Amino acid sequence: MTKQTLEPVSKSSNLNAWVKRHQIISFVLLAFLFSYLIGGAFNVFTAQWSFPGIISIYLPRLLFVIGPSFGAVTVSFLSHGKPGVRNLFQKLIPRKKDIGWFLLLPIIGTVVNILSFLMAGLSINRLWDIFTDGCLLLVLHLMIQLLFIGIGEELGWRGWLLPKLTDKYSLTVSMLIIFIVWGTWHVPILFMGADVVVPWMFVIIAATILLTWIWIQLKGNLFVVAIAHASINSSQFFMESQIGKAETQLLLDSWRINGYLYLLMGMVFLFFMRKNLIKSYPPETT
Repeated sequence: MTKQTLEPVSKSSNLNAWVKRHQIISFVLLAFLFSYLIGGAFNVFTAQWSFPGIISIYLPRLLFVIGPSFGAVTVSFLSHGKPGVRNLFQKLIPRKKDIGWFLLLPIIGTVVNILSFLMAGLSINRLWDIFTDGCLLLVLHLMIQLLFIGIGEELGWRGWLLPKLTDKYSLTVSMLIIFIVWGTWHVPILFMGADVVVPWMFVIIAATILLTWIWIQLKGNLFVVAIAHASINSSQFFMESQIGKAETQLLLDSWRINGYLYLLMGMVFLFFMRKNLIKSYPPETT
C-alpha cells in the first residue's frame, strides 16, 4: 500500500473559492460591513470635531460611501485576481465621445433642483443671489460628489452589481434587486420621517431607472454614470447648505417636489426602456 500525502488547503484558498461561488452575496456583505462598521465608526469619530463649511458635509460620509467600491474591488480580486480589478477600474476611464454627457448631466440635475425650490416658493431674486454668489461652491460640490459619492457608490452598484445581475436575470429583476439593496444600504434615512423618506424613495426609484438607462446607452461606461449620480446630489446639497436649516419648511417642500419631478422623469425613461426590460446582457469577467 502506498502512502499518500495530503496537501493542506489554505484558508485563503477556501475563502477565494467561497467568494467565487457566492459573488453577489459576498459583495453585498462586504459593502454593508465596510460602510456600517468602518464608515460608521469614522462618522462617529469625526462627529466629535468641528470642521469648516463644505468639509463638515462630506468628511463624515467619506468612508461610508466607498463601501460599495470596497465590496466590488475585493470580490473582483478574490474571484479573478488583478485582471478582475483592472477590468473593473477600466470602466471608469472617461471617453472623448461622451463629453456632451459630462456637461449635460450636471445642468439637468441643477435645473431639476432649481425648479423644485422655485415651485416651493423661493423667489427668483434670492435664487439668483445664491447662484451668483456661490457658483464656484456648486462646482466644488459636484467635484466632491463625483470623486467620492459618485465613483464610491457606482463602482459597486452599476459597475459591478448590475452587470453581475444581468448575467442571470432580466433587466427588470436586476433593477428591482439593486433598488432593494441600494435602498437598504441607506437605511438610516428611513428613520427621518415621512416628509423626507417618501420623496427620497421616489428619487431612489427614479435614479435606479435613470442610471440604468445611462449604463445601457453608454455600454457600461461608469464615469458618466458616476457624473449622473453626482449631478442628482450636488445641487441639492449646495442649495441646502446655502439656505440653511432654519428654513425647514422650504427645504421639505422643495424636497417633496424634487421627488415628484424625478419620479416623473423615471417613469418617462422606463417607458423608453420597455424593450430592454426583458433582455439579459453578455457576461463580464468581473
